[in-house]
Amino acid sequence: MHDLLVPDGGVTHSRDGRVFHMRLGDEPARWVRGTERKEERIYDPLVRVEADIAMVRAAYDFLLDSVVHHSGTNIVSFLKEDGRWRVCAIVDSGRTGSRPAGELQPHNPASHSLQTRRRRQPTVPSSGVDLSLNRR
Repeated sequence: MHDLLVPDGGVTHSRDGRVFHMRLGDEPARWVRGTERKEERIYDPLVRVEADIAMVRAAYDFLLDSVVHHSGTNIVSFLKEDGRWRVCAIVDSGRTGSRPAGELQPHNPASHSLQTRRRRQPTVPSSGVDLSLNRR
């Protein structure tokens, strides 16, 4: 995972109004902490690609052991370096618990891919980054 990240890139989280910043290279350690099963479901992704930069904006629900822990919006920035797409920044807003009923519906990878959301864009970052961010 570390080779897909620009280590000195930035991560800014806003959780229930509390803002904190970290180095992107330190973020994966947070993803593997604990024994809970972690899953991030994305909603209504928007992908934009321009030459060697790209971004994905998506609402999400973050689940721990199949229960929504928090929900919000992610914006992930990518930079193409040496022919590979790498994550260079993440901005994440979130609130504890589920999103309000009817706000958005989950992204269904079986029937709708990020590529179908592209609007006149030639490519989508294909560095092997699992944009669904399903992880354990």
